[in-house]
Amino acid sequence: MRTRRRQLIAAMVVIVAGIGAAAAQSPTNEFHAWLRTSNVSAITAALDKDPGAVGRPDAQGVQPLCWAAVYGQREVFDLLLARGADVNARGPFGTVVHGAVLGGQPAMIRALAARGADLNHGGDAGVPPLVFAARRGLAPGAMALLDAGASVEARDAGGNSALLLAASYGHASIVQALVARGADASAANQHGITPLVAALREGHAPIVQILRAAGAAASRPAPAPRGPYLGQTPPNETRRIFAPDVVSTERRELNAAFTPDGRTFFFSRDGTPPATRILMTALGERGWQLPVVPPFGRADANDVDMFVSADGSEVYFCSERPKPVQALPLPGTPASTQPDSDIWVTRRQGAGWGPATWLGPEVNAAGAADYYPTLTLSGTLYFSSNRPGGLGQNDIYRVRRIKGRWTTPENLGAPINTNGREFDPFIAPDESYLIFASERQGGLGGADLYVSARNRDGSWATPVNLGPGVNSSSGDYTPMLSPDGRYLFFTSGAGGSDDIYWVAASVIRTAIEGK
Repeated sequence: MRTRRRQLIAAMVVIVAGIGAAAAQSPTNEFHAWLRTSNVSAITAALDKDPGAVGRPDAQGVQPLCWAAVYGQREVFDLLLARGADVNARGPFGTVVHGAVLGGQPAMIRALAARGADLNHGGDAGVPPLVFAARRGLAPGAMALLDAGASVEARDAGGNSALLLAASYGHASIVQALVARGADASAANQHGITPLVAALREGHAPIVQILRAAGAAASRPAPAPRGPYLGQTPPNETRRIFAPDVVSTERRELNAAFTPDGRTFFFSRDGTPPATRILMTALGERGWQLPVVPPFGRADANDVDMFVSADGSEVYFCSERPKPVQALPLPGTPASTQPDSDIWVTRRQGAGWGPATWLGPEVNAAGAADYYPTLTLSGTLYFSSNRPGGLGQNDIYRVRRIKGRWTTPENLGAPINTNGREFDPFIAPDESYLIFASERQGGLGGADLYVSARNRDGSWATPVNLGPGVNSSSGDYTPMLSPDGRYLFFTSGAGGSDDIYWVAASVIRTAIEGK
């Protein structure tokens, strides 16, 4: 699920997916090709021929020294250092120190520190290596960083400390090490969430004991929120974070979908092991319940991108779970280097939900990432895909349902799609407008949300940016209208980490009318 859109989220929390995608690409030149082989003699000869290659990034912008650290190529690593490689080199996936942490190379971390590498630099994503290691449970890297003098109080752009993230994700050994090194057990992030609050919320009893022994103040669970929209104060035409510490936390949250009666809410959150899970909370007699994985969800596979049909009878979503046997590639078919994300649906069965059903090859393309389904009242399905044959790296498609069968997917073409990335389409119930995310030129930074009105002849008007009340200098995506049409929900990195935001839906009409 981390192909197009999740690559857009340029944060170290998805470094594994990013590096995996980059590694699958063709090398920039012969030198970069030799780097993938660990052939020290050939790499030495290439550097003798072209000394400047030691610091030349490949097509993905990744420095040679970072690749050597990621893949644990110690001889190559030492050779590059001896030839003058920059220990503070940076790329789209972080610094060389990040690479050594990801590769599980404590000795390389120590070597970088000895040569003056900045152990606290967050790279382009603003995630210090220790915070990255704590979040993903990379204990060898975390311990090496602590031994080498990395700051225990380093924070990411959202104000999350390594201790807070280790406590949230349940990495007890890292929590213990950070506490022993003097990490502040009561330090809160930008939303006021402390390590103890996170550990209590996630049910990590051993970590709660560690934190309380370290002097973290006792914390009473907050009362369950009540009322519509989880009891939140409605926003105006300026974005507002949705349900801090209930929905939006120190973790990454995205997607927001209510059932038509407003009493059940679906959203996604990254989990442990690293996988994006669909969570569900419902309004009961005592308020909104704690979020849980719904019956159709899988805690061991990436599930994301929910859409509830207008009558509440269906939930469409995307998943990397195994497909039915008949959907597997034929023998001899080359394996895809990317996760195969497909669109699934579950249907209401009494008071619950039935098993998930794959939408089939009529909608899902083999070896491609198909995601973010939304439907019109008439049953036309809009979605994003990186399948071959599009205008750009990711395009928006639609497919109609006629007599229970899906037609051939149709690329929306220009002006919706460009030669870049367009994704996460929300189609108005009456198909009168389309909101989508795009990285096209002229935005505010990262991906922005745009709206395009549908003309009388069925064509699409020039997309309009929804403006600074919605978009930020970070990535903004996953638009979804509330069932009553009053609020637009979306994901944004505006606060330093990806959270769910909402804004008055009047911004849509304001943008279309050019006010």
